[in-house]
Amino acid sequence: MAKRKLFEDDIKLQKPEGLVLPFKGNGFKRAPEEMIKRLEVVSSATASALMYMLDIRYTFITGPRPLKTGQRAVGSALTLQFMPQREDIASGKVQEEGENTSALWAVLDDVQRNDFLAIQAWGDKHTGCLGEMLVTSFAGRGGVGIVVDGYIRDWPRIQKMDIPLWTLGATPNFASQ
Repeated sequence: MAKRKLFEDDIKLQKPEGLVLPFKGNGFKRAPEEMIKRLEVVSSATASALMYMLDIRYTFITGPRPLKTGQRAVGSALTLQFMPQREDIASGKVQEEGENTSALWAVLDDVQRNDFLAIQAWGDKHTGCLGEMLVTSFAGRGGVGIVVDGYIRDWPRIQKMDIPLWTLGATPNFASQ
């Protein structure tokens, strides 16, 4: 039995009136450079324990492994959360056309010196959150490190880059696949 196609690839989605994408918050105050320098000698275990004493319990992302052993990075965290793809709403061509208005691009446009990018990708093995071009852009804007609880693409090239990176692994897919 043939699978029934519900939507054509060129369907135009209606966004709610008054909604401007990408949705951006009001920004945040970044840590002073002096504080970042002082924290460079603090281990992640010590930092986590101190945050725990301040009743901040969820201070790290579980799962990602370092691209290279011995990596360290300290900076102001830019956070990004990928959401599960709704293929019944947008997929293929429609999603690719809207990718430059995604939260990923908005976050990368805001990267400043000493920023650390933390991405929650739900361990999705089918989405390459970042690739060589985006990591290069991040580093070029002064970004100091990236942690992804998901997968990245362009592994052979990224592993040669000099940016601390923690990830679950590599995939050939890009973010809108």
